Amino acid sequence: MNPDISKQNSEARILITGAGGLIGSAFCRFLYEHGFPILALYRSKPKEKLLWDYACINIEKDDLQNLLSDQKFFAIVHCAAVIPNDQYSYENCYDINTVIDKKISGYAIANKIKKFIFISTTNIYGISEEVINEDTVLKINNSYSQAKINSEEQFFNMKKTEVIALRINAPYYYSQKTNTVLKIFINNIVKGEDISYNGTGARQQDFTHVMDIAAAVMCSLKTTKPGIYNIASGHPVSMKNLAELILSRVPDSKSKIFSSGLPDVQENHKALFDITKAKKELSWRPSISLSEGIDEWIKYLKQ
Repeated sequence: MNPDISKQNSEARILITGAGGLIGSAFCRFLYEHGFPILALYRSKPKEKLLWDYACINIEKDDLQNLLSDQKFFAIVHCAAVIPNDQYSYENCYDINTVIDKKISGYAIANKIKKFIFISTTNIYGISEEVINEDTVLKINNSYSQAKINSEEQFFNMKKTEVIALRINAPYYYSQKTNTVLKIFINNIVKGEDISYNGTGARQQDFTHVMDIAAAVMCSLKTTKPGIYNIASGHPVSMKNLAELILSRVPDSKSKIFSSGLPDVQENHKALFDITKAKKELSWRPSISLSEGIDEWIKYLKQ
């Protein structure tokens, strides 16, 4: 544990879990720069020098209560989780995330945490052609999503704790490690390599910049209205238009865009996420356009 954390022991502090991940790392930087006193939890020691207080704790395996016994927090921003990939199956994610979330809720209850912000996912809505709001019927089609819903219910059952669940859609940032379609398209076009889309390229996605998500967390910390909120950019884009947009931002690229000739099983997915509730009740609005996010990413790759 960072020996300096005891020097700023305050009930106003915020505990951020999963600080080494894409979303958690953005939260740490954003909240720190906006003057929030934080303690960030990392599963392993960070390689870079950090400006904020941190501790190295494996929530799944370590005794959280014992390791943080001398700490007090006003709020917890919980984004620690494993996501499905080559290393973790959906079933692995269910098992591990269930353990992590139960331990975090136990810690929150035992320490009478006043505010709890849970980073959930819009994956729980499944594939849809309709506008999706917080009351839309869920379509759970995998165990990872089921664990998220189970944990949402668990957290909202915590008494005397104000709980907010932010259902995040397609987070992105230039430093991300996960190979999403956005990352693949940008990397290929910057390299001058051709890219293809399946079907007619009509399938949509709504990409959300991590700093906009971080801003939603800050708004959540300030509000007195608990609940569930969809967090997205509000501007879906088709796969074909996404490729064309990226290519337009790299005018010297020799890349070509074409259809792969393969069908897209998600051809009719529209990604129409209604973020009205977050705008109204959290006083939050996304401010970083997809074009700006792409430009930022291209600049990073060309450095």
